[in-house]
Amino acid sequence: MSALDVLGIGPALAGQAGETLRYFVRSAADGRELERGPDPGSLVAELGAAYCNLHRADLHAALTKAVTKNDPDAIALDHRFESSRMTAARSPSASPTAPPARPRP
Repeated sequence: MSALDVLGIGPALAGQAGETLRYFVRSAADGRELERGPDPGSLVAELGAAYCNLHRADLHAALTKAVTKNDPDAIALDHRFESSRMTAARSPSASPTAPPARPRP
């Protein structure tokens, strides 16, 4: 869960996630094997983290909590996004010469 660790929510989600064992996809018609997932041990060596399953609602809740902890008004429901203008004060990576985002039709 290294990407989630960078976001600061990895430890909270690690207790809710379940490490996935090797999986098999089988044909509903005859039961033959269509696909075999990778060996879970090989993923730790290759990616530096285990392959885990996590319910999407748990991920959304953790992301929402992290965002609103930083800025309680960051999430606006029932709101139409018209445009955005990033400034150095709001985004450390924003270019002061970048044009503002164009609204989508």
